[in-house]
Amino acid sequence: MRFPLRSFAAACLAAIGVLTPAAARADWIFSFTQTSAWYGTPWGGGEFPGVGDPPWPLGPETINTVGSFRLADNFVRGSREIGLHTQYSHLNVSKGLVDIQFTSYYHGGWAVDGNMSLFTLPGSPYGMYYYDLDLKSSPGKLFPTGSMYINNQESDTHMTFAADGSVTGVFHTDRGGVCWTQGGCEFTGYLTATHVRNGNGNGNGPKALAAVAVAVAVPAPASLVLLGMGLAGLVAVRPRRARRSD
Repeated sequence: MRFPLRSFAAACLAAIGVLTPAAARADWIFSFTQTSAWYGTPWGGGEFPGVGDPPWPLGPETINTVGSFRLADNFVRGSREIGLHTQYSHLNVSKGLVDIQFTSYYHGGWAVDGNMSLFTLPGSPYGMYYYDLDLKSSPGKLFPTGSMYINNQESDTHMTFAADGSVTGVFHTDRGGVCWTQGGCEFTGYLTATHVRNGNGNGNGPKALAAVAVAVAVPAPASLVLLGMGLAGLVAVRPRRARRSD
């Protein structure tokens, strides 16, 4: 049994109509993993080992930062910028940011965090809380560069994101301990990128890309349009050929 060319082309065109919006709604989730933390030279009055030279390492039970941000696919693949500053909300540019959540834990307890609702608060230059995010994407580069700063008056975390996915950070707190008396603690880590289609975790499966610097190629909308035009031409040509053979 021969499958009619017209039916085949129509099915392909219908598939293109379904797939194109899905690709446009794909997101990238960048998750942070902390790998090390330490503090430097004490400036007096606090707890410190007093043995050996700084820096002195700290375990995750003392300071640990976790979190992620989610970006739209067209932001990651383009040349765009996000700028969120609660102190100067009139300058904010959030297009491309789908979600964000970061938390710093100190001695096993919550210290400071930031989420989408806090980063997008209407700010005031007289406010006492800071939720700042600056990200920039570059064509052909997977990981965005920039920085994040969250401050709830008692504790604050500042993180810097490099083009290779590496991250450096500083944590300060007024709760006492080494991250107060020593002038703050430093930490490092990396981002892992996961590509999710249709705005959810299904459909494409997670792809751990911590060491990848080039985004996976996705068919451009223009290519899909050309394919659709070609299939439509086949549908139009088929009846004429049938009449000539009679």
